[in-house]
Amino acid sequence: MSNTTDVVVEVLTSSACTRCHRAKTMVQQVIADCDDERIQYREVDVVDAIDYAVELAILRVPAIAINGDLVFSTLPKPQALQDAIIKRLGK
Repeated sequence: MSNTTDVVVEVLTSSACTRCHRAKTMVQQVIADCDDERIQYREVDVVDAIDYAVELAILRVPAIAINGDLVFSTLPKPQALQDAIIKRLGK
């Protein structure tokens, strides 16, 4: 399927973040609920990837980027995240 559009969902976190575990769990569940093999999940520690975090203008964590664009600067409701993913899948 070379015509498929992959969607990369990144959760930007920090080890000091108390809300980040909840964010990672929620994002993984939303991706599982979408049940689409074109969706990829990635965790990014902003301390380890500081240049990338600056490029995205991350001011606080958790934040969510989709395909390299900051989409949510705070933790969204699951439905909002699912809608954003589906939009990028072209469904």
